[in-house]
Amino acid sequence: RHCLSQSDCVCSQGCYWKDLTRLGRDLAKTVALDHTMQGFPAQAANWISVPPWSGDPEDEELLSLIPVLGQLGQ
Repeated sequence: RHCLSQSDCVCSQGCYWKDLTRLGRDLAKTVALDHTMQGFPAQAANWISVPPWSGDPEDEELLSLIPVLGQLGQ
């Protein structure tokens, strides 16, 4: 429901990191999907790696995550 872009990143040691705390949500109930693992190391458990989207309108990669996301939602 929310998107973190570069403007939401924190620069640390010359690297830009996506900081999930910027969402203002309980991290115990937060998951991020991304093709890069740019989260803070302390938030590694919140990240699910997905392949980069190539623009293919037939791409159904996210559908394969429905069972995992469903389990997380319980």
